[in-house]
This record gives sequence, C-alpha cells and structure tokens, in this order.
Amino acid sequence: VENAGTEKTPYAIGILRELGDIKMGRELADAITIIRHWTRENLPSVEEIITRHFGEDFIEKYKMYGAKNAKTVRLPVNDRETAKIATQLVEAFAGQEMPDFSQVRSVVMCGDPNSGKSVYSTIFREALKTLGVQVTHLDLDKAAPTPQWFLDAEIASKEAKLLFSQGKLSQEKLDEAKNKLEEAAEKRRTMKRPWSIDLAEEAKQELLAAAQEEKTDFVIGDIGGGRIKKDEQGKIVKITRLTAENARILEGTDAVIIVSNNPQGAAEWKKLVETGIDPETGVRIQRDKSIQIIGIYQSILEGNVQETATGEKTGIITNLDRSKAEKKYNPAIFTTAMFVSEAVELRKK
Repeated sequence: VENAGTEKTPYAIGILRELGDIKMGRELADAITIIRHWTRENLPSVEEIITRHFGEDFIEKYKMYGAKNAKTVRLPVNDRETAKIATQLVEAFAGQEMPDFSQVRSVVMCGDPNSGKSVYSTIFREALKTLGVQVTHLDLDKAAPTPQWFLDAEIASKEAKLLFSQGKLSQEKLDEAKNKLEEAAEKRRTMKRPWSIDLAEEAKQELLAAAQEEKTDFVIGDIGGGRIKKDEQGKIVKITRLTAENARILEGTDAVIIVSNNPQGAAEWKKLVETGIDPETGVRIQRDKSIQIIGIYQSILEGNVQETATGEKTGIITNLDRSKAEKKYNPAIFTTAMFVSEAVELRKK
C-alpha cells in the first residue's frame, strides 16, 4: 500500500470481488485480506493497527478472522460498501500521507507511446461507473483521434481471430472482420492532422469545459505519449515526452495518472509533471499550482498459451487488449477509483 515495490512494502491489502466458497457452503462475498510482511517484526501487527484506528468493535462488527498479521473480512457483495471499507483500510495502513482527492475533478492519463494508457483509462472509467460516479471520458489526442467506431472494428477483428483459432468461425467471416478493420483504419488515417498549439488549446478547453459540467462528477482525458525518434532499424532511440502540445493540455487538468511499461519512463514522466518543465527543451507547463499525481501504474504484458484448432500453441496477450478492458479488474486502479468516489460523495454533500 505504500506503492514502493514489494520489497519495500510492509503491508499488503488484497480485495477479491464476489468470491465463492463452495467448500464451506457460504454465499458469494467481497473478501478483503490485510497482511504484514512476515520479516517486519519491528512494525505493529495488522490487528494492532485496526484496533488503534477503528477500535475493537470494528473486528467484532465485521467478524474479521485470522492471525494477528493476516486478517480477513467477508462482506456482502456491494460495490459501494466494499469500496468504503477498503479506502478506510488503505488510509490506515498507508504509512504516509495520502494524496488529496477532494479538489480533483479531472485527470489526464500520461505515459510513453504504446504503454497501455487507453486501456488503463477504460478500466478506470468502468471502476468509477461501478462506484456510482458520473464520468466523462475524452480523447484529447486531437492529431490522431481514436473514434469509437475504430475501437469497435478492432475489437470485432480480435474476437474473430480468437473464434477462428478455436474452430468456431469460418475463414469467410474472419476475412470480413479483417476487411472492416482495414477500412476503419484507413478512415482513421484520413482524420489525422499535424499537431499544433491551436489543436492542443482546443483539447485543453474541452477538458476544462467538461470538468465544469453540472451533471459530470469526474473527467478522464487521454493524451499522446509524446514525440518519438527511431533509428534505421525502427527502434525507438528517443522520446520527447513533454511536447509543447502535451504541456498545453496538462495546463487544464487537476491531476494525472502515469502509466508506463518501464520504470525509467514512469520516473521521467513523474519528474516532468512535478517540476513542470523539460530542462532539455525548455517546454513548460504554465500553471499557478502544481499538478497532483494520484497514481503511477506499471503496465505488464500478461499472456496465456492457447491451443488452436490445428493443434498449434500460440501466446495470447490479454492485459492490453481493448476488447477485454471493460471486464478487467485491476486492484491498483480500483483503489484509486475508490478514493475519487469518496471525494465525489463529500463534494455532493
């Protein structure tokens, strides 16, 4: 929960939604488990911290069970109630000051190209919706927008490939899905425009306007990963992350979430957002107050091996697949969504 890597994290909180228990014959439940690293005997036990923060009644009320350093509670399946208790536990065990979510009405997803920003923002959006937050999700990459009809064609093509590999779809239907994706890709290419400060200003104003909408509780915006330079072999040799266009858009947000598929990229984005300037280019984010960083996520390619209809085995990358994004549960993102939903509730009161 200190978000500093497993080797430095003394406490961990796990949340399992709608957990079955066939052996004990119990109904589905939302289960939360808190554990302390077994070597950290210099720190208070899980039981001590819970008692100190919530009192002994908390353990009795929620019928928490387990050893002193591994407590579990089973709750009735309820998104809001589980979220509320989980946020209280995260705050109690964080061991450091939590970000202030009360003034955050908008967040921009930052990260290197192809790091999974759009998928993570989709998961974040769905988590917020689950918690009852009215969300507006904006594509702020005006130079290379990703319309919904393109995403639909991409999802249909991926699902067609999967069904074909299982022997459940004909070659004709697979070709049809591929052709539709190619048509959508070509149509999307015609929409691309050169980046300009005017386009970036347009995106910034759209972000600011959405955050002021009365019916909107929270706004998520996706921006591009920056400008990349490749060598003759096509390998990326340089990324200019804080372009003038990205800096202009970031002037309109309350906070950012950083998504990176490598620690170096995450560290660089963090430094650029915190300082508000790229020392190499001199590009600056013109703001009176600094931008909050409310989450830094490591995107990892998770794959599973699947046997095809012909008996061959192929690796399927699942973690960054847009077609699965809305169904994917990511504990780190859901935890951030919990704090946002709590702040939204307080604002409404």
